[in-house]
Amino acid sequence: VKRDVAERGWTEEQVQADIQKRLPDFAAYVDPQKADADVILRYEPSDQGLPYLKVKLIQKKGGPFPMITLKKELTLTGSKSGATLKQYDMDWMGSPATVVEMDGEIDMDNMEKQVEEIEANIVGLAGKPNELRDAMVKLKTSPGSQNGTGLLQAVIAMKIREVYDKLTGR
Repeated sequence: VKRDVAERGWTEEQVQADIQKRLPDFAAYVDPQKADADVILRYEPSDQGLPYLKVKLIQKKGGPFPMITLKKELTLTGSKSGATLKQYDMDWMGSPATVVEMDGEIDMDNMEKQVEEIEANIVGLAGKPNELRDAMVKLKTSPGSQNGTGLLQAVIAMKIREVYDKLTGR
């Protein structure tokens, strides 16, 4: 709510009304899918406070989607608050899962170097060298490009392409 008020210029009442308007559709169509999904992207308030986000890539173990993991925990620093990337196991709706989490923001003044460091630390990301970095730089001005929203969406897109290529023999 606070993020929408700060970033979109809405009043708190407008945000609450919009949430209430969408709840029936969410409860009917989105929420039931969580238990069956192999991959979930979850957004939470950052440990650093607003306007930062904590974004979690939740991956069910043993599912058909190839897992993404980290070689080690990363802490990125720079002109802004910085970001941490970490991995851990948890139970997700009765199923074992591995989580890759990004909390905070990439330093946009040092974006290429920081995304290269992240990319070098990701295990299971098929693609050309620096493909993630190049995609993130190309979308540098897009909403979410500085935080886990854009980064983990790009990672998921690369994994979907990998699955598609395997299925089609490319």
